[in-house]
Amino acid sequence: MEAISTNGDLFIVPVAGGEAKRITTQPGFDGNPVYSPDGKYIAYHAQLTPEYESDRWRVMLYDRQSGKNENLSEGFDRSANELAWSPDSKTIYFTAENETQQPVYAMAARAGAEPKKIIADTYNTAISFSADGNTLVFERTSLTTPAELFAASSDGSNVRQLTHQNEPILAGLEMNAPETFWFDGAEGTKVQAMLIRPPKFDATKNILCWCCCTAGRRRCGEIRGATGGTRSFCRSGIRDADDQPAWVNRIWAEIHR
Repeated sequence: MEAISTNGDLFIVPVAGGEAKRITTQPGFDGNPVYSPDGKYIAYHAQLTPEYESDRWRVMLYDRQSGKNENLSEGFDRSANELAWSPDSKTIYFTAENETQQPVYAMAARAGAEPKKIIADTYNTAISFSADGNTLVFERTSLTTPAELFAASSDGSNVRQLTHQNEPILAGLEMNAPETFWFDGAEGTKVQAMLIRPPKFDATKNILCWCCCTAGRRRCGEIRGATGGTRSFCRSGIRDADDQPAWVNRIWAEIHR
């Protein structure tokens, strides 16, 4: 069933029960609420454009005393996820996808503050802090490594791996690291793609290549053999057949570069 609205508001209700109080009213989606440790604020993220599921997620702040909602990250050109507070309630931490990675950012809990990337060049999630605020714990994963727990100092330094749960399994597997490249999309927009070669890849042999492009409700792809033979498909309400060969052929060329 398709959603008829993308609006979602936040409410607060006494733990002992009682009337719920709405604290957000804008027509987009508000979610991921996190109380500040001092109890004065609620940080959350929001999409401000109604009925637009690809809208950017902003870091928002609700002042429990004044009832004011404030947009903290309008100038930040990424979508903020997984908000967390520093124990002193002065800093908000969050993850945000950046190209093929998901760094961890930190920003002061005030409008106009600039988010600072403190853990970069990796895909991180599920961030949380130790009670004293000195240690940040998070999950890290990649296309060749399942999730493991890592820790870092609160400024992002001294990153170290805490768990090695998957190492015995990975020791017996052969996996190639993904390769990234860019190509021109609609109206000259730069589109990033990832290429994963199978184990023991040999460009001279006939293999199947799976190309997949996902955007919103549309999913298109092509399966092609190294020595010929192609099957294309597009599952969506509208098929942009003329666009498909451009990105498929670009990926195919990248495999054999």
